Amino acid sequence: MTLDPSGKVRLPHVNDLPFGVASAMIARAVAEAFQASPEEPIPEPLAAILRQIQAREDDHERHAG
Repeated sequence: MTLDPSGKVRLPHVNDLPFGVASAMIARAVAEAFQASPEEPIPEPLAAILRQIQAREDDHERHAG
């Protein structure tokens, strides 16, 4: 996190994040929008991205703990 000119802590803007992190954030946001509408299935390309993100998180947790 960084400080803004007033000295307050701020979260990074999506443009300040590495490409993979920004992509993951956007994919999750879109997936949540699809989940809010149960009659619309999550498109397979998006589901594949989410599975890949989950696998990386699971792997990270295994190595961290």
